[in-house]
Amino acid sequence: MPFSITSAACRAGETASILGVLSLDREVMRYCSKPELEKLLNPDSYIGTSVQQVERVIEKLSPHCGQ
Repeated sequence: MPFSITSAACRAGETASILGVLSLDREVMRYCSKPELEKLLNPDSYIGTSVQQVERVIEKLSPHCGQ
């Protein structure tokens, strides 16, 4: 069965982390070390400009909300 992040997330469910599931997958570990996986799965690595986007929306909507 081909590897996918979605299948890892489904296997992780509520009892394990995606990191735990992925680090036990031999196919994944052929390409990434556990520290590399930790870095890739760190939300700070992939949230990008979402904070700035939310701040811009708040700034634009605040005058309409009476604040």
